[in-house]
Amino acid sequence: MTSLPKKYRYRRLAMFGFLVFILLGTLGFELYKWTYPTFICQRILINPTIFVPRSEVLAVCKPYKGHHVLWIFLSGKLKKNLLHQFPSIKTVSFRFYFSNTLAIHITEKTPCVAFLTPTTLFITDSSGDVLSRISQETHPKHWPSLTRVEGIRPAYLRSARINPRIIQRVQHIQSIWKSLFGSTDCTIHFRRLFLGDTSRYDDVYLYSKYGMFKVGNTLYLRNQLEQARHFWQYWQQASKNQTIEYLDLRVPGKIILK
Repeated sequence: MTSLPKKYRYRRLAMFGFLVFILLGTLGFELYKWTYPTFICQRILINPTIFVPRSEVLAVCKPYKGHHVLWIFLSGKLKKNLLHQFPSIKTVSFRFYFSNTLAIHITEKTPCVAFLTPTTLFITDSSGDVLSRISQETHPKHWPSLTRVEGIRPAYLRSARINPRIIQRVQHIQSIWKSLFGSTDCTIHFRRLFLGDTSRYDDVYLYSKYGMFKVGNTLYLRNQLEQARHFWQYWQQASKNQTIEYLDLRVPGKIILK
Protein backbone atom coordinates (compact mmCIF):
# COMPACT_ATOMS: atom_id res chain seq x y z
CA MET A 1 0.00 0.00 0.00
CA THR A 2 1.53 3.28 -1.12
CA SER A 3 1.58 6.31 1.16
CA LEU A 4 0.31 9.73 0.13
CA PRO A 5 2.78 12.30 -1.17
CA LYS A 6 4.12 14.71 1.43
CA LYS A 7 2.25 17.71 0.00
CA TYR A 8 -1.11 15.93 0.46
CA ARG A 9 -0.19 14.90 3.99
CA TYR A 10 0.74 18.49 4.85
CA ARG A 11 -2.51 19.69 3.31
CA ARG A 12 -4.52 17.28 5.46
CA LEU A 13 -2.65 18.29 8.57
CA ALA A 14 -3.24 21.95 7.80
CA MET A 15 -6.96 21.34 7.28
CA PHE A 16 -7.18 19.34 10.49
CA GLY A 17 -5.35 22.04 12.40
CA PHE A 18 -7.64 24.73 10.98
CA LEU A 19 -10.75 22.80 12.06
CA VAL A 20 -9.31 22.29 15.54
CA PHE A 21 -8.59 26.02 15.73
CA ILE A 22 -12.17 26.90 14.72
CA LEU A 23 -13.59 24.43 17.26
CA LEU A 24 -11.43 25.70 20.09
CA GLY A 25 -12.16 29.31 19.16
CA THR A 26 -15.91 28.67 19.18
CA LEU A 27 -15.77 26.88 22.50
CA GLY A 28 -13.64 29.65 23.95
CA PHE A 29 -16.05 32.34 22.79
CA GLU A 30 -19.02 30.43 24.22
CA LEU A 31 -17.19 30.02 27.50
CA TYR A 32 -16.43 33.74 27.46
CA LYS A 33 -20.08 34.58 26.93
CA TRP A 34 -21.19 32.31 29.75
CA THR A 35 -18.71 33.70 32.26
CA TYR A 36 -18.21 37.36 31.36
CA PRO A 37 -20.44 39.73 33.40
CA THR A 38 -21.43 41.74 30.31
CA PHE A 39 -23.89 39.00 29.37
CA ILE A 40 -25.66 38.94 32.73
CA CYS A 41 -29.12 40.52 32.41
CA GLN A 42 -29.35 43.63 34.57
CA ARG A 43 -31.78 45.80 32.60
CA ILE A 44 -35.01 44.92 30.73
CA LEU A 45 -36.67 47.07 28.06
CA ILE A 46 -40.18 46.51 26.66
CA ASN A 47 -41.70 48.08 23.55
CA PRO A 48 -44.87 50.20 23.93
CA THR A 49 -48.09 48.17 24.15
CA ILE A 50 -51.81 48.95 24.24
CA PHE A 51 -53.51 46.07 26.03
CA VAL A 52 -50.59 44.37 27.76
CA PRO A 53 -49.73 46.19 31.05
CA ARG A 54 -46.02 46.90 30.86
CA SER A 55 -45.72 47.14 34.65
CA GLU A 56 -47.08 43.59 35.01
CA VAL A 57 -44.74 42.33 32.28
CA LEU A 58 -41.80 43.85 34.14
CA ALA A 59 -42.97 42.14 37.32
CA VAL A 60 -42.92 38.78 35.53
CA CYS A 61 -39.44 39.52 34.11
CA LYS A 62 -37.94 40.76 37.39
CA PRO A 63 -36.93 37.29 38.72
CA TYR A 64 -34.84 36.78 35.56
CA LYS A 65 -32.54 39.69 36.32
CA GLY A 66 -29.11 38.42 37.20
CA HIS A 67 -29.46 35.40 34.90
CA HIS A 68 -27.31 34.88 31.85
CA VAL A 69 -28.99 35.98 28.62
CA LEU A 70 -28.13 32.69 26.91
CA TRP A 71 -29.96 30.81 29.66
CA ILE A 72 -32.98 33.07 29.14
CA PHE A 73 -32.88 32.48 25.37
CA LEU A 74 -32.30 28.72 25.49
CA SER A 75 -34.59 27.77 28.38
CA GLY A 76 -37.64 29.54 26.96
CA LYS A 77 -39.18 29.84 30.44
CA LEU A 78 -39.66 33.59 30.31
CA LYS A 79 -41.38 33.38 26.92
CA LYS A 80 -43.72 30.63 28.13
CA ASN A 81 -44.59 32.60 31.27
CA LEU A 82 -45.44 35.73 29.28
CA LEU A 83 -47.62 33.87 26.76
CA HIS A 84 -49.40 32.04 29.58
CA GLN A 85 -50.10 35.03 31.81
CA PHE A 86 -51.05 37.52 29.07
CA PRO A 87 -53.52 36.08 26.53
CA SER A 88 -53.40 39.32 24.53
CA ILE A 89 -49.79 38.59 23.49
CA LYS A 90 -49.43 37.06 20.05
CA THR A 91 -45.63 36.67 19.85
CA VAL A 92 -42.62 37.48 22.03
CA SER A 93 -39.05 37.97 20.82
CA PHE A 94 -35.83 38.84 22.67
CA ARG A 95 -32.72 40.80 21.72
CA PHE A 96 -29.59 41.49 23.73
CA TYR A 97 -27.83 44.85 23.73
CA PHE A 98 -24.46 45.67 25.29
CA SER A 99 -24.22 45.90 28.05
CA ASN A 100 -26.46 43.85 30.35
CA THR A 101 -29.66 44.91 28.54
CA LEU A 102 -32.39 42.51 27.42
CA ALA A 103 -34.97 44.00 25.01
CA ILE A 104 -38.37 42.29 24.81
CA HIS A 105 -40.54 42.93 21.77
CA ILE A 106 -44.21 42.06 22.24
CA THR A 107 -46.66 41.72 19.37
CA GLU A 108 -50.27 41.95 20.52
CA LYS A 109 -53.26 40.19 19.06
CA THR A 110 -55.50 42.32 16.85
CA PRO A 111 -58.59 43.56 18.74
CA CYS A 112 -61.91 43.01 17.02
CA VAL A 113 -64.87 43.53 19.35
CA ALA A 114 -65.54 45.56 22.50
CA PHE A 115 -68.18 43.98 24.74
CA LEU A 116 -69.72 46.65 26.95
CA THR A 117 -71.13 46.19 30.44
CA PRO A 118 -72.22 49.00 32.78
CA THR A 119 -68.72 49.20 34.30
CA THR A 120 -66.24 47.27 32.15
CA LEU A 121 -65.01 46.91 28.58
CA PHE A 122 -64.09 43.40 27.45
CA ILE A 123 -61.81 43.60 24.42
CA THR A 124 -61.60 40.41 22.35
CA ASP A 125 -59.92 39.30 19.15
CA SER A 126 -61.64 37.56 16.24
CA SER A 127 -61.36 34.14 17.93
CA GLY A 128 -63.06 35.33 21.13
CA ASP A 129 -59.99 35.50 23.40
CA VAL A 130 -60.40 38.27 25.97
CA LEU A 131 -57.45 40.60 25.48
CA SER A 132 -58.25 43.06 28.22
CA ARG A 133 -60.77 43.93 30.93
CA ILE A 134 -60.67 47.65 31.60
CA SER A 135 -62.93 50.11 33.35
CA GLN A 136 -64.87 52.34 30.96
CA GLU A 137 -63.72 55.37 32.94
CA THR A 138 -59.99 54.64 32.55
CA HIS A 139 -59.71 53.01 29.11
CA PRO A 140 -57.14 54.57 26.73
CA LYS A 141 -58.43 56.99 24.11
CA HIS A 142 -56.06 55.79 21.37
CA TRP A 143 -57.71 52.41 20.81
CA PRO A 144 -58.56 51.46 17.22
CA SER A 145 -62.19 51.67 16.15
CA LEU A 146 -63.97 48.52 17.33
CA THR A 147 -67.45 47.12 16.90
CA ARG A 148 -69.26 47.60 20.19
CA VAL A 149 -71.57 44.90 21.53
CA GLU A 150 -74.09 45.43 24.32
CA GLY A 151 -76.67 43.27 26.03
CA ILE A 152 -74.50 40.18 26.60
CA ARG A 153 -74.98 38.59 30.01
CA PRO A 154 -72.00 39.15 32.34
CA ALA A 155 -71.84 35.39 32.90
CA TYR A 156 -70.75 34.94 29.27
CA LEU A 157 -67.88 37.41 29.77
CA ARG A 158 -66.28 36.04 32.92
CA SER A 159 -64.06 33.44 31.26
CA ALA A 160 -60.91 34.11 29.25
CA ARG A 161 -62.71 33.16 26.03
CA ILE A 162 -66.12 34.32 24.82
CA ASN A 163 -68.65 31.72 23.67
CA PRO A 164 -67.79 30.97 19.99
CA ARG A 165 -71.48 31.22 19.01
CA ILE A 166 -71.60 34.82 20.24
CA ILE A 167 -68.45 35.64 18.25
CA GLN A 168 -69.97 34.01 15.15
CA ARG A 169 -73.13 36.13 15.46
CA VAL A 170 -71.11 39.31 15.90
CA GLN A 171 -68.76 38.53 12.98
CA HIS A 172 -71.76 37.70 10.78
CA ILE A 173 -73.27 41.10 11.50
CA GLN A 174 -69.87 42.80 11.12
CA SER A 175 -69.18 41.33 7.67
CA ILE A 176 -72.62 42.23 6.28
CA TRP A 177 -72.58 45.72 7.76
CA LYS A 178 -69.10 46.40 6.36
CA SER A 179 -70.00 45.11 2.89
CA LEU A 180 -73.07 47.38 2.75
CA PHE A 181 -71.94 50.49 4.62
CA GLY A 182 -68.15 50.33 4.19
CA SER A 183 -67.17 50.21 7.87
CA THR A 184 -67.78 48.37 11.13
CA ASP A 185 -68.63 51.55 13.02
CA CYS A 186 -71.85 50.45 14.67
CA THR A 187 -73.09 49.29 18.05
CA ILE A 188 -74.78 45.89 18.25
CA HIS A 189 -77.28 45.56 21.08
CA PHE A 190 -78.74 42.10 21.73
CA ARG A 191 -82.11 42.49 23.40
CA ARG A 192 -82.56 38.71 23.13
CA LEU A 193 -79.92 36.17 22.14
CA PHE A 194 -80.73 32.50 21.64
CA LEU A 195 -77.53 30.49 21.48
CA GLY A 196 -78.93 26.99 21.75
CA ASP A 197 -82.31 27.15 19.97
CA THR A 198 -81.83 28.02 16.28
CA SER A 199 -85.60 28.05 15.68
CA ARG A 200 -86.00 31.17 17.83
CA TYR A 201 -85.04 34.57 16.47
CA ASP A 202 -82.67 37.01 18.08
CA ASP A 203 -83.82 40.51 18.88
CA VAL A 204 -81.01 42.82 17.74
CA TYR A 205 -80.72 46.61 17.60
CA LEU A 206 -78.03 48.19 15.42
CA TYR A 207 -77.04 51.77 16.31
CA SER A 208 -75.07 53.87 13.84
CA LYS A 209 -74.88 57.29 12.23
CA TYR A 210 -77.54 56.07 9.79
CA GLY A 211 -80.05 55.57 12.57
CA MET A 212 -81.25 52.69 14.69
CA PHE A 213 -82.24 49.45 12.91
CA LYS A 214 -84.15 46.64 14.60
CA VAL A 215 -83.63 43.20 13.06
CA GLY A 216 -84.91 39.78 14.02
CA ASN A 217 -83.67 36.65 12.29
CA THR A 218 -80.00 37.29 11.53
CA LEU A 219 -80.13 34.61 8.80
CA TYR A 220 -81.88 37.23 6.61
CA LEU A 221 -79.79 40.11 7.87
CA ARG A 222 -78.27 40.98 4.48
CA ASN A 223 -81.68 41.42 2.84
CA GLN A 224 -82.91 43.44 5.81
CA LEU A 225 -79.93 45.79 5.78
CA GLU A 226 -80.02 46.17 1.99
CA GLN A 227 -83.60 47.38 2.33
CA ALA A 228 -82.52 49.70 5.14
CA ARG A 229 -79.68 51.16 3.07
CA HIS A 230 -81.91 51.84 0.05
CA PHE A 231 -84.55 53.34 2.30
CA TRP A 232 -81.94 55.49 4.05
CA GLN A 233 -80.65 56.83 0.71
CA TYR A 234 -84.21 57.63 -0.38
CA TRP A 235 -84.96 59.23 2.98
CA GLN A 236 -81.88 61.44 2.75
CA GLN A 237 -83.01 62.81 -0.62
CA ALA A 238 -86.66 63.19 0.28
CA SER A 239 -86.29 64.61 3.79
CA LYS A 240 -83.28 66.89 3.25
CA ASN A 241 -80.76 64.87 5.27
CA GLN A 242 -82.92 64.35 8.32
CA THR A 243 -81.84 61.37 10.39
CA ILE A 244 -83.84 58.19 10.87
CA GLU A 245 -84.53 57.46 14.51
CA TYR A 246 -85.95 53.94 14.20
CA LEU A 247 -86.41 51.31 11.48
CA ASP A 248 -88.09 48.00 12.28
CA LEU A 249 -86.92 45.41 9.73
CA ARG A 250 -88.22 42.26 11.39
CA VAL A 251 -91.10 41.74 8.94
CA PRO A 252 -89.74 40.47 5.56
CA GLY A 253 -90.32 42.97 2.76
CA LYS A 254 -91.71 45.59 5.10
CA ILE A 255 -90.09 48.56 6.83
CA ILE A 256 -91.70 50.23 9.84
CA LEU A 257 -90.51 53.79 10.34
CA LYS A 258 -90.74 55.48 13.72
